[in-house]
Amino acid sequence: MKKFKPSALYIELTPRVFPEDEQVWNGEVEVNLIMDKQSPLDITSQQDLLNLGQMVAATLGLMEEDKQIVARLQNFIDKKLEPNTMEKKDNIIYFDFKQSKKEKI
Repeated sequence: MKKFKPSALYIELTPRVFPEDEQVWNGEVEVNLIMDKQSPLDITSQQDLLNLGQMVAATLGLMEEDKQIVARLQNFIDKKLEPNTMEKKDNIIYFDFKQSKKEKI
């Protein structure tokens, strides 16, 4: 098992499955925010990071309420996550959302 970084906040998505159907995902997920109790971050930074994690996790509920959000997120992914922006190591996929040098804000 991979060792977690003490200062990190992890978002765990656990699929709800139908055991009788050979572990077929039913589309529902359980969302957990995981943070080390021994985080080296100061309390304000821990709270800010947790708040950011909560906002990211809340997008799931927001997507159920507003299908335009789903379309906007999918469009963002299609534009930003080209094959060279993803790196897979073991069971972890890393994404690079940084803009290329050619793009301007």
